[in-house]
Order: sequence, then structure tokens, then C-alpha cells
Amino acid sequence: MNESEKAMYLKISNLNELDRIGLQISRLLEAPFNIALNGTLGVGKTALVRSILRGFGVKGGIKSPTYTIVEEYVVRGMYINHFDLYRFIGKYEWVDLGFNEYFTQNSICLIEWAEKADNLIQEIDWNIDIKATDESRIYDITAITNTGKKCLENFKI
Repeated sequence: MNESEKAMYLKISNLNELDRIGLQISRLLEAPFNIALNGTLGVGKTALVRSILRGFGVKGGIKSPTYTIVEEYVVRGMYINHFDLYRFIGKYEWVDLGFNEYFTQNSICLIEWAEKADNLIQEIDWNIDIKATDESRIYDITAITNTGKKCLENFKI
């Protein structure tokens, strides 16, 4: 982390805590906002996105976009785009598929495996690294932009 970034460390040991964190995040986010989620396969990137989407009031099943690559939700007059880039072969798929068009002033983008698109993704406000231990998940949230820093400052656990 460099001086221009702000970070928060969370340790979550059960799904109830994750849902509480997702609800808190959903209350903080306003469009436009972009979050990159990083971690190994099965660490809980999609679980966190589901918790955030539930916090926004999304009902019913929330599927992983592993095969569709993006799922779009319309909530409170804005678009929430959930990307899963796990199957990307090359970074230029991002451009070829026109995904930059999802990044608007009226959207929140949650991107799993964002590193597979290299530096082609629009400005990332938060970078969330997730690591697993035997009993918990560790979430390192790094705010990169000024908008991201202001949002993280209002994050109360």
C-alpha cells in the first residue's frame, strides 16, 4: 500500500457476519463506484458480492456470473454489474466484449478476478483481497481513489 491509499482489515468467521458487512457496504456505496475482488478459487468473492446485493435489496437467487461473465441488477435507479472474469483467457477480452460500457455514472461494478483484465478496467475505488484461514476469512479493503477513501472512512463495523 502506498501513501495515497487507505486500508481496512476485517476478519469474518461466519456467514451472518458476512451478511452484516455486505449490508454495511451496500449502505455506503453510491454510483459510480468500482470494486475489484481478488483471492483464490472458492475463497468467498461471490459470497461477499451476494451479501452486498442482498443489502441493496436484491431478492431471490443470486447466481455467480462465471459462465455469463456479467450479471446486471437494477436497484434504486442504478445498475449494479457483477463481473466474474475467471474464464478470461487474455486481457483484451475485456475490450473485445465491450465491458467498459458497463462503467457509467449510474453504475456500481463488482469485479471478481479483476487482475485478468490487467489495467483495462476503469478506475477502481476499492480493492478487496480475500484470504482463507482454517476458521475465518480475512478481507483487506484498500481504498484507492478519493471517492473510495471517503467511503471507507464512513465504514463502521
